[in-house]
Amino acid sequence: MDGVLQEPLLNPEDDSSEPLDEQALLDHALFSPGFTCRVVQPDTNIYDGDCDASPPREPESEPSEQPQWGRLLQLGWTEAHWIVAGLLALCLRLPFNLAMPHFISMAISGTLQVVHTKDTSTIHEIKMNVVYFFLAALGNAVLDFFNWNFFVIAQQRIMRKMRRDLLASLLAQDMGYFDDRSTGELVSRLTSDVGEMANDL
Repeated sequence: MDGVLQEPLLNPEDDSSEPLDEQALLDHALFSPGFTCRVVQPDTNIYDGDCDASPPREPESEPSEQPQWGRLLQLGWTEAHWIVAGLLALCLRLPFNLAMPHFISMAISGTLQVVHTKDTSTIHEIKMNVVYFFLAALGNAVLDFFNWNFFVIAQQRIMRKMRRDLLASLLAQDMGYFDDRSTGELVSRLTSDVGEMANDL
């Protein structure tokens, strides 16, 4: 460390009476808990900062990988109108989705009956079942489009709100918070972590 030690404050519990030179004081600051010193640049009055050999902090506990459903539902409540619209489209889609196998099975069974019995009286019924199948498939596709889009809109709006709140929280932190965390970690919080949370919605 480049600089001159000024005003060394030794540990009060250290009763050593031997004089210490500059390097010894610096080593004492680095390896003795409770010792603090103030370092200035040579021939200047500018402080580099305080060196404080305090005990290391306990490592932060890793966040739980399990989704917190209460908080996720609280976030989703703000976009309840989009979610309700998606659920309504889903409920309207279900009858069309269930009717498709019925009509196609009726058309296939009627066709097999005509092939085996040579009775063409059911040709019109077979054609109508095919028409009903295509109408059910069209209704199912349209409602599936709205169902998927309503849920995606709600998800993206929730992600935008989470990113905005997270950015506001990061900007409100003091400088020491950013000293302990890398830029990549903070950027990952705003991008990939928010996306992972959105997958649980």
